[in-house]
Amino acid sequence: MKCEICGKQYINLGVHLRHKHKIDPDDYRDEFRILRITPLVDKELSRRLSAGANRRLLDDDYKMEVQEICRKNSKANKNRVHSGMSNAGKVALAKRNSDANFEYLKKRSLEVKDEILNGSGTIWGVRKKLGISGPAAKKMAKIAGIEYSSQFGKSARTLQRKSELRATAMERVKKVMVYFYTTKSAAEMCRMAGITTKTYKNWLKAGLIQRHPNSKLSSAKIQEQLL
Repeated sequence: MKCEICGKQYINLGVHLRHKHKIDPDDYRDEFRILRITPLVDKELSRRLSAGANRRLLDDDYKMEVQEICRKNSKANKNRVHSGMSNAGKVALAKRNSDANFEYLKKRSLEVKDEILNGSGTIWGVRKKLGISGPAAKKMAKIAGIEYSSQFGKSARTLQRKSELRATAMERVKKVMVYFYTTKSAAEMCRMAGITTKTYKNWLKAGLIQRHPNSKLSSAKIQEQLL
């Protein structure tokens, strides 16, 4: 089961929340709008626990014992004036957990900020590299002063794609440069390197490669064809 705070998977999320984040499971459910009746354990573990309980209930003596305990607990809760923690105590505990949660988010927000500004630039990249869920990553980005939006992510992905394409082109240019000074013409170089003259002209226009020294075309002619 995935923790919405750190984005990692756990079999028993309740134990993880109490020990790692110092957060009460009910506060966690309220924070992320999860129904109180939703179990915070892996589905397979929940199934095994349920199956084990059902097997034990097949024992009539055990079943009667459980029923008696349930009746006593029900009667005790009905007669109890103050059950559980006081409202003031609940508020204090919730505040403590909330403060601890915020400090955790604030600490990791620096990693998220660095990944957005100097890395992939996207929430998807943050999830992939840091293992943080999307909602938590956006919350951390906001804490770090970054108002992440779909347009922000789209622009970042466009820049990243251009950078990747340029890096790929530069790798191809390195292979072509082997033939740069060993051929009689630019056309022959392109043929030997396995690229088209159109690709060569596009590289010229982008400034990725120099004009071939033995090219029969003048600089003005090349510029004219590139336009």
